[in-house]
Parts: sequence; structure tokens; C-alpha cells
Amino acid sequence: MKLYENGAYLLNGKEVIIDGPEAQAAVKSKTGMDIDKQTAKQETIAYGILKEHNTSGNMDKLQIKFDKLTSHDITFVGIIQTARASGLEKFPIPYVLTNCHNSLCAVGGTINEDDHMFGLTCAKKYGGIYVPPHQAVIHQFAREMLAGGGKMILGSDSHTRYGALGTMAMGEGGPELVKQLLSQTYDINMPGVVGVYMTGEPQHGVGPQDIALAIIGAVFANGYVKNKVMEFFKLSRVKFGFAAALFLLLGACSFLPPFIDRQRNAGVHDISKLYVGRSTPENPAVCYNGWTTTYDEVKKLADEECRKHKTGTHAEPTDMTSFTCRLLIPNHIYFRCVQ
Repeated sequence: MKLYENGAYLLNGKEVIIDGPEAQAAVKSKTGMDIDKQTAKQETIAYGILKEHNTSGNMDKLQIKFDKLTSHDITFVGIIQTARASGLEKFPIPYVLTNCHNSLCAVGGTINEDDHMFGLTCAKKYGGIYVPPHQAVIHQFAREMLAGGGKMILGSDSHTRYGALGTMAMGEGGPELVKQLLSQTYDINMPGVVGVYMTGEPQHGVGPQDIALAIIGAVFANGYVKNKVMEFFKLSRVKFGFAAALFLLLGACSFLPPFIDRQRNAGVHDISKLYVGRSTPENPAVCYNGWTTTYDEVKKLADEECRKHKTGTHAEPTDMTSFTCRLLIPNHIYFRCVQ
């Protein structure tokens, strides 16, 4: 593994030119353009995402506002209590409260159940998204329901990373989530970008975790990636074939939008059996595919269903299940209509 201290230019996602006295001339000879380091930095994925979420007007000193927040039951109690003591009135952005870390029986009474009930009541009061125990792990829920190209997610768990889905996500301590709940900003210096690429192909038996561990071993102790964003590029032939197959699969699914699980039962005259499906006018149930559909799209559909039947002005989530709908649209989210 080789580390370059002075940076490099990436041309068309294929060719790397190491920075040096002749680098700009080499770039111009291949592109016909005069491109300096600062201009090149602005073409990275990280720069574009951070620019869209920066509120300071200064791309060297960032003040970030995230699209969504997520916490599990070890951390959300303290975060919300601190925010409440600081004047919280409502969650300003979607905040997911999962119950996946303290869901088993604890020694010493009902502390887990108390935490879960606290999360549920706060989600109802402040407008959050409550995921009941035994339904989903925080990061899998985030990958399926929150992540999206160009989005930013802040989580109170150190493993909050969804870069493979085009999402810049990071784990932080509770105080940073409190600041977001109070409509304040995440303040950092503009990070550098480290490009990572592989040559050749992995040997048999070498997987992504092996590659990740090799990178950590090379860059962690020497501070090479301190306040840096890592961008991976130049897939090998084998990996590209897998990625192409994945995109083809997702493309095939993209025409299958979420839908209300309520259909007319043909040939039935009994009014009580006229409709089939899990959805009712008071409690919409939406089928969705977590790879191709965002939570916002599902929520919008449920809101429209409530207004259509005049059972409420909007919908609030109550539960979710997996593999209970169709093959390519396998999941349900259940809502209740409220005024």
C-alpha cells in the first residue's frame, strides 16, 4: 500500500496524476484546461455534499445542518432529556429512535421498558420516528429508510456510516445531536479528501473487511486520515461486474413504487369484505422497497390517504414489518391518521 503526501489529480475516474512540479501541465495536456488544486477539490463528491449542507457561507469553516438524525435506546434518553432541558419544542428534522441495543431483559427491574416507553412518548410529542424493539437494528433501518444520494445523517452511534449508498453519515456524541435538535449547527473545518483505489484484483478469500483493515493499519496511527473523507474509485473488472448487476437489479425495481395495501375484492358484494389488504382509512399501511423508496415518499403516501378519507390531516408511523408484502416490495410501514 502506497500513501501520497502531496495529493493527486483523478482524471475521468480512470487516471491518477500525482501532484508535483509538472502535474498541472500534465493535467492540461490531457484535458485542455488549467486546473489548480482548489478547483479540483471542488469536483469531489464530498465537497458537493458539504456545500449543499453548509450554512456558514465559508467553505473553510463549515456549519452543517443534517437531513436526518438517528439514535438507539442506549443514547436517545440522555439526548432528548438534554434537549428538553434546553428548550426543545419539536424535532426540526426527522429523528429515528430505534430500540435495538437494550431490547433484552436487564438486571435491576424495568429500565429497558422504561427507556422504550420514553422514546415512544417523545416520538409522539415531538414528531419523531419510533422503531419498536425486535423490529430493526439502527443502521439497517437507516440504510433502508433514511439514506439517499447526497444526504447527510448524524447518528449517536460510532458506526453511522452509509457511504456506499451515496450518503455522508457520521457518528458523534450526544451533544452534537442535541445541537441539531435545537436547530444549531455542526461546526468543523473543511475536511480533506483521500482517494482510495485498488490495482489488480483481490486474491481468493480476501473480502471488503480485509481491505478496510489493511487501510486502517496503514493510515490510522500516523494521522493520515485525521479530519478526512475517504472516496473510493476505480473498481476492478470483477467488482464492476457485480456493481453493474446490482444497478440493473435496482433499475428493474425502480418502476415499482410504494403503494397503499388496500385493494378492491372483485366479485364480492358483502361490504365488510369489499376490500382486502392491511390498510384501513384510519390506519394506512404502505408497502415499499427499502432500496428504491425513501421514508419521505412512504410518509407522503400515508398522509394523502388520511386526507383522502378525511380521517386525519397527516399520518404518524406506528409499526413496521419485513417480508409481509410482495416479493419486490416486501415491507410494510403502518400509520395512524391524526388531526
